[in-house]
Order: sequence, then structure tokens, then C-alpha cells
Amino acid sequence: MNILELTGMKSTKYGGVESYFAELVKICRVDKFIFVYESMPISENYVNDINKWGG
Repeated sequence: MNILELTGMKSTKYGGVESYFAELVKICRVDKFIFVYESMPISENYVNDINKWGG
């Protein structure tokens, strides 16, 4: 299933929301997650983790 999450925010750090999203992507490997932010997330680690786990 494709899951689109429109956050309506900027991602300025690898904080609580980002950790939650990363964990969702990691646990729900069958689904395809797409997270939409107002701009590209600042944390390269967050972006890499999401891409690594299939988000």
C-alpha cells in the first residue's frame, strides 16, 4: 500500500516526529511511505534512514 503523509511542516532535526516516521518505515516494510515537507529535511541521517528502509 502507498501511504502519503502531508506533514505541513519543515524538518529541522532528527527529532521525535522524524524518529517516529523512520520507525514506521522500518517496521512496515511492505508499505511504501511518502513524506511531504515544506522543504527538504535538514538531517542527512534522517533522509538516509528513510531511503535505506524504503520510504
